[in-house]
Amino acid sequence: MKTIKTKLFLIFMALMVSLVLSGILLNSIFLESYYIYKNKVSLISVSDKIMDEYINDKENGYDYMNMIESIDGISTIIVDKNLNIEYISPNQKLNADEKRLSKEIKQLISDNEKKLSKKYVYYIDEKNNDQKTKLTFV
Repeated sequence: MKTIKTKLFLIFMALMVSLVLSGILLNSIFLESYYIYKNKVSLISVSDKIMDEYINDKENGYDYMNMIESIDGISTIIVDKNLNIEYISPNQKLNADEKRLSKEIKQLISDNEKKLSKKYVYYIDEKNNDQKTKLTFV
């Protein structure tokens, strides 16, 4: 017959295994959407602050955007209505045509033009190689 020590050990191990498996399951299901939600809220507040700084005082706006990039790793690109770049963060890599946005961002803006007039649009740029996946917020 099994002793009480063995029964307690088996119950404890079953509980621990179920906790670990449920943690892995919850992570795989909800972590990405939670990450996007938290970053979306953060990016909305930062973009509102950047817009205020840029409209009211461009020099302080540039300093603020540089600070945001160095502290939070948020790169900023400001474009005019023709999608010509007016400001770009110092560490942001440009494509060959240094006065225009990348094709992916232009396509995102043109596909979501109606949404952009009312609110923000974001997408996840997933890389297949060693580059980092990034969240793009327009």
